[in-house]
Amino acid sequence: MELIIHNDQMADIDYLDFQRFDLDLTESSIIWAPNGVGKTSIYKHLKTKLGNQVTFVDCEDYKSSILKTKKNITIGADIASLQEAKEKRAELVEKFDLTGALKQYNLTSAKKIEEVIPSKKNCRKEQISLIENYNPDTVKEFFSAVRPEDTAFYVANASTIKKATLLADEITEIKNGVIQEAMARLNSILDDSDDSCPICGTKIDGIKEHIRKRKESLSTTKSTLLTEYQRRHPEISLEQAVERIDSLIEASRDETKTSDDHVLAAILSHGNESRADELDAIAKEVKSLNKEIMKLEEKRDSFFHALEDRSDQIKDFFCTKYDVDPKNVKFLKEQGAVEVTLPRNAETYSTGEINLMVLIVGINAYIANDSKALIIDDPLSSFDLANQYVIMFELVKMVREENRPITVLTHNMNCINIADSQAIGTFQYQYLERVGKSIFLTDINVPRTSEGRRLSPEVFIRQAESSTNQATAAALPYLHEITERKGDSEESQLFHYDSAFELTGVHGTLTNQYLVDLIDQKNDQEIQPTFIDMCIEKMILFVALRVWVEKRLMEGVTEDESKNLQGKLLGEKINYIFPRGGKPSRWNGSPAVNRSFLCSKKTMMNQHAHLTAQSMPFEFALNLSRADIDAEIQEFKTKFACN
Repeated sequence: MELIIHNDQMADIDYLDFQRFDLDLTESSIIWAPNGVGKTSIYKHLKTKLGNQVTFVDCEDYKSSILKTKKNITIGADIASLQEAKEKRAELVEKFDLTGALKQYNLTSAKKIEEVIPSKKNCRKEQISLIENYNPDTVKEFFSAVRPEDTAFYVANASTIKKATLLADEITEIKNGVIQEAMARLNSILDDSDDSCPICGTKIDGIKEHIRKRKESLSTTKSTLLTEYQRRHPEISLEQAVERIDSLIEASRDETKTSDDHVLAAILSHGNESRADELDAIAKEVKSLNKEIMKLEEKRDSFFHALEDRSDQIKDFFCTKYDVDPKNVKFLKEQGAVEVTLPRNAETYSTGEINLMVLIVGINAYIANDSKALIIDDPLSSFDLANQYVIMFELVKMVREENRPITVLTHNMNCINIADSQAIGTFQYQYLERVGKSIFLTDINVPRTSEGRRLSPEVFIRQAESSTNQATAAALPYLHEITERKGDSEESQLFHYDSAFELTGVHGTLTNQYLVDLIDQKNDQEIQPTFIDMCIEKMILFVALRVWVEKRLMEGVTEDESKNLQGKLLGEKINYIFPRGGKPSRWNGSPAVNRSFLCSKKTMMNQHAHLTAQSMPFEFALNLSRADIDAEIQEFKTKFACN
């Protein structure tokens, strides 16, 4: 995937429609994306598609990249995730229960294991590999030859059964009819003192004695097995016991059913064939975790190698910012991480402080690695204002000194203001908007103010004066009026609805009916042409929504009741129409409209009425996507229209 991304390269996100999306990752930029736009989906898609070409850092990386122990913090790529994966694997290994299964059959040492399954004597040391290669079919094959209830006997007497099998094989030909006849003839002509074969001349001391001893040994071995089997199964007859011993000896001869792999599989199943599927499920999960662990270890090691090249800068940061002794910043190759011993317990540092440590280390790793670009998702998330400036300073410094491109995705409009206050022209500024399913990436062409604040509602309103957009021109007088008014003056009636109201003043003739019509006639699919037009639209829609709701409330009560609502604020109107304490409602409109619904929306509707109480006027409206605002308005329309 190229580092200049266009609409067609985002088509895999099928629930979004990229209408205007040109993202150049070779240039440093800050992209402001209000809530609900789909920023996270876009970030994850780019992460999947771009792979190792680009370094990615997001808020979730903070959690997975740090371990805390008393005064020590350990920072490395996904080390927490790696530890979690290894802990999960350890849990699965314990659940697989190789040690418990071996112990059940008294195989508690390598020597004892070797006596039963010689090729698996090191199975306890190699259990990860053993689990990965587990095959449930071996259990089924074993139990097709050996009765499940005979598993314990087979394992306990494995060496004796094998001995009997070898003896039986050795004299198999003697049991053959032709050989037996030859042996009978030999028997008639051989004396006990003969020491060579009369047929081939092979010299064998006491050939008859040799044959007799092998038969006797087999008989003794089978007798030992028979005695032990009858001790374990006193309920069966001698004939049944003999039959089962012969069956076990015969099974032991078949390597396709009773090899070491088969016997170990039977041990793991605890003599229960149905456990094979459970073990198989565990084995598959372990195999999957092993792949994940391998990837995480590769990522960790690559990250660490990059950190080693920036060791001086990393030490300098911790010494300067957190008063850490340089010798307490250690680069641990074996763990693939940086370990920092802090002046006080790690738990006493705020989340923002810890995240700052991780982020700065991550930025240094990017500077040292070979990736072509860096994408950071919400770098200011969880940080106080002072540390927001620290982070943006580091990002600006990296762009300017290292000449490495960074793309910052953020919900925080102030990210642009902070960056711009430190270094004009270091970043390009863009705005991500969503209307319905459609995604638009737009340049923020807003000049810097004398106060150094590039983005604010006041700046948007001032900049909109030069807009040629008709909707923006119509909205501006209302926004001027609401931001300039003082207290609850007569002009405030323009932004309520008791009845139709008209205000003539320095901004022309304005009516509250215009605001009602704005909601009634709103086109959810229409997208404003520029960033400024988009912001003005969001601001005026929030102003208009409360007026529209107040008019619908007035229409939903009797004429006499509506007189009692005159001059009341929105909250007072809700309390009057839908009184507390179980008193009867005065509402005659849609049954879908009730006190609970209106109160849940009251804070949102009153945002523009409390501009001075906000850190930034219209901040709520500006931090929602157009799609979310459209959804809010549609919900009101649906509720009030319900019969």
